[in-house]
Amino acid sequence: MNRSRNSVWDLITGFDPRILLVFIILLALGMLSFISKFIGSVDCENTTFYIVAKNRLVGETIEFYNETPNASTWVWNFGDNSKNQFDKSVTHQYKNPGKYRITLTINDNCVTYKDIVIKSVGDLDERSRKPEILAPRVVKVGEEVVFDYYYSGSDIFSWEWSFGETSRLDDTESNPVYVYKTPGVKKVSLIVNGNVSKITSQTILVKPKDPVVADALVEDVEIKPLKLRPGPAQIDPAEEYAMTLPVVPPSSKKKSGKSDKNKKNAPKISEEQFELLLHQVAKQSKTKDDFGTFLCDDYKIPVLINDSKIMPFDEFCKKLAGKTLKISNIRLSTNDENCIINVEINYKIKKHLLWVND
Repeated sequence: MNRSRNSVWDLITGFDPRILLVFIILLALGMLSFISKFIGSVDCENTTFYIVAKNRLVGETIEFYNETPNASTWVWNFGDNSKNQFDKSVTHQYKNPGKYRITLTINDNCVTYKDIVIKSVGDLDERSRKPEILAPRVVKVGEEVVFDYYYSGSDIFSWEWSFGETSRLDDTESNPVYVYKTPGVKKVSLIVNGNVSKITSQTILVKPKDPVVADALVEDVEIKPLKLRPGPAQIDPAEEYAMTLPVVPPSSKKKSGKSDKNKKNAPKISEEQFELLLHQVAKQSKTKDDFGTFLCDDYKIPVLINDSKIMPFDEFCKKLAGKTLKISNIRLSTNDENCIINVEINYKIKKHLLWVND
């Protein structure tokens, strides 16, 4: 028994401290390597990319961007048997129309993809002949709404209108009038000459009625005699206010004259570019003001969030600040001057390592 105790003691006292030091150094290096890999890892659930293209046509130069944090390598595959590209931001041209799947592999580990439809120039010319709905972007329940349209084709003989409150056909007149009964975001659709392939639609926001203010009791109102100031004759205040109002422009492209040719339209922005700007708003590197030219400086346009909430665009930008987003769908509606008048978006935010609705 004493012999075994002595052997253990001899082993402890005879242990070379240099071996222990080497072991501690290797352990520390291993921990540092593990921590650096963990901190520099990529969240594969948030590895999206952006497609920037004006028309998505054959021969058009299309741009692709990725801003995934901690990404160090990129492999782009464009789904058309072309060579892969390996930069953070790349461009590509498709030679034939069709549907292609773009695949991006980040850090040899995270794979994400998007589908893109490339059309021919003839498809663009045909698409430009779709009718365009001319209607207010915001109305109220109980108001009469006059609908108009613009169409570059000839021999127009039928119109089929649906105003978004029911699933049926609502009117067959060229310029119908409709009164909404319920509030919410409504999708208005129009088919000209029965051509279902050229159906067009537009969303408008229907607000609730203004609350009715009860009339004051006669005995509670103190009526004072009107006293006029001495001096020259004065203009009636109502008439003076009316003189300051701007002239209302024509409501239809069909009825407008030469002034329409001088009208300056808002610049075009794709839904992918809009999505990229929203991500930068979330990172607080952009603000609502960066959208001004696309919104025609109207920051109160309605935003439909996850098919359930509606809020003005400026409040929506404040809501996004400082959050991590994963956007699944964006739909932009514009008017005849190309100003964005309505945004529909479906997205989630990252909260406690989970993706939840905002």
